[in-house]
Amino acid sequence: QIIHSVLITQWPRYISSLPGSPAEIQCYQNDSDHSYTYWYRKQRGKALELMVVVVTGLSQFEDGFKSGFKAAATGKLLNLEISSVEEKDEAVYFCATSLHALVTHVSLWKKA
Repeated sequence: QIIHSVLITQWPRYISSLPGSPAEIQCYQNDSDHSYTYWYRKQRGKALELMVVVVTGLSQFEDGFKSGFKAAATGKLLNLEISSVEEKDEAVYFCATSLHALVTHVSLWKKA
């Protein structure tokens, strides 16, 4: 089985924001053929949650994320916006991409 990997660069590394302020996270992928974008959230002590799938510019948010969030994918640039940050939004956020709708494995890599 051939596994095609894509390098994704995500920034900023940390966000410190006042409650009620907007926050934006961006990712850049090195393969524009990947038309499916996924955003995940990992809160302390909780499992990894799928927030949204973006396909050809259309965002499909999961329950619990349908308000207060915006997601977009323009070519190789991906972004997630929290319109009004609340304390409950404290988490680690990840983006991922895929050629197909079915993602069977997500690997999370962290630089030392």
